[in-house]
Amino acid sequence: MAKAAPVTKFFLQAGSFRKEADADKVRAQIILLGQAVAVESGTVKDETWYRVLVGPFSNREQLTTAQKQLAGAGFSNLLLQQRQNR
Repeated sequence: MAKAAPVTKFFLQAGSFRKEADADKVRAQIILLGQAVAVESGTVKDETWYRVLVGPFSNREQLTTAQKQLAGAGFSNLLLQQRQNR
């Protein structure tokens, strides 16, 4: 059986926060825009950070549309993240 090729999914990081409550506020604002959004925690230099990730988007067209919508709502510093899923 052939292995499935890895699929690249695109996410936009709408912010990174030390407090989960701050990340949740941003997540709630993005939900109101109708976007799929999640908060992911990670440790950087022994500190826990909470990243707000919008997506996944399967192509750049979806990504660009979401970027424009988010920028229009005041989210200007969006970081692109790519992940591969098998």
